[in-house]
Amino acid sequence: MASLPSNFFIGDEMRMVYEAIKQKLQEASVDFVDHEHEPIRTVQDALEKWSYGTDNLVKTVAFRLRDDRVVLAATLASARIDYKRLASVLGIGRRDIASLSPAEVHERLEVEPGGVCPIPVNDEVQVIVDEPVGELQQVFCGFGRVDHTLQISASELIRVGGGIVAEISRV
Repeated sequence: MASLPSNFFIGDEMRMVYEAIKQKLQEASVDFVDHEHEPIRTVQDALEKWSYGTDNLVKTVAFRLRDDRVVLAATLASARIDYKRLASVLGIGRRDIASLSPAEVHERLEVEPGGVCPIPVNDEVQVIVDEPVGELQQVFCGFGRVDHTLQISASELIRVGGGIVAEISRV
């Protein structure tokens, strides 16, 4: 599959996902802040452009399982996902999991890479949240668009996203 161009346009489907996440948060009566900013697509972008620091910045990586299900893994931006641990949490083998390409992120989640939120709008998407994320008070994470960041309590993020908390990053 071809990768997306670096100047990928934030189309209507991305706006719809962003609005759906906002609606989900509002319906759950969650306090959150929507930070609008210039596009941030990578952790490196965040290091250069994000004024709130990266200690409580969460990245969400999308994975495809062998049976074609999608799993979102949310870790601290500085952490590296341990595929073997993630597979173990999911009860599958390491070879049964692969990260989605940028084009697949767009196709399967209808968001631009860098805008993936650990609050899925599709009930079939499973979320795994790394333990260190769950220990934080407030976190910043993707919000369905690369030009918006969600600020929310970690406990509410886990609750509304339906996340399972487990150790999935490398030490």
